[in-house]
Amino acid sequence: VELVDLHALFVKNAEVKTEADSWMQNEANTGYPDGVHPNGSGYAAIAQAILETIQAKKLPQTGIICFGDSITFG
Repeated sequence: VELVDLHALFVKNAEVKTEADSWMQNEANTGYPDGVHPNGSGYAAIAQAILETIQAKKLPQTGIICFGDSITFG
């Protein structure tokens, strides 16, 4: 099992902020004070980090299991 440290990714890229260009949904980019869920840019950064981990670790690419219904539901 591999871990992709999303907290470190967001902090390293200064993406835990309140401006409209944040990777997180917030009042400046959605009109409501969320601050918890990623927006489109945040999800793209997460997907890129997962892809880079899969490639770097030469992991099988036949399937991925994700836990957490707020990201995987629907």
